[in-house]
Amino acid sequence: MAEIERKDKSEAQGTDSGSRWVQVITKIIEMTQDGKLTWMSRNPPHSLQADNSTQKEYAEVVFETSFKGKTLRLYELHFYYEPPANLSGFHKILEAVGTQLKPHWETRPVLELLDENGLSVFTFPYVAGLKDLLIAVKYQTAGVYDLIEDILAG
Repeated sequence: MAEIERKDKSEAQGTDSGSRWVQVITKIIEMTQDGKLTWMSRNPPHSLQADNSTQKEYAEVVFETSFKGKTLRLYELHFYYEPPANLSGFHKILEAVGTQLKPHWETRPVLELLDENGLSVFTFPYVAGLKDLLIAVKYQTAGVYDLIEDILAG
């Protein structure tokens, strides 16, 4: 019954689950830029460290913040993509639209909710805005604003 009520409420507000996630990410970006969320850079957990030559995914750094007793972790996941072998008939179409058909490294931002032990208990869906959140967090943690102010005050 509660699930139905939640669905009815989101429909009444004119939002679906996809746009709701975009709203959440947009709000986190705003809170970050306004200084309401302070992110800290940390070493990635062992499972995300690039510690051997056969590893197919890793993160160089992770960023964490707390909000109302909950911890969020954000990072740029580097992963090795190997296209399926059965795409041979579509090679010309895929090449025409610029899709890489050879194995290659890609990246994507990942936002997670952590438990009290620092373990990921939920991964937010990949939606528009996650890349912008990663940029805002890097800007904040690197101290870019202060650096620019110092340079301009010179």
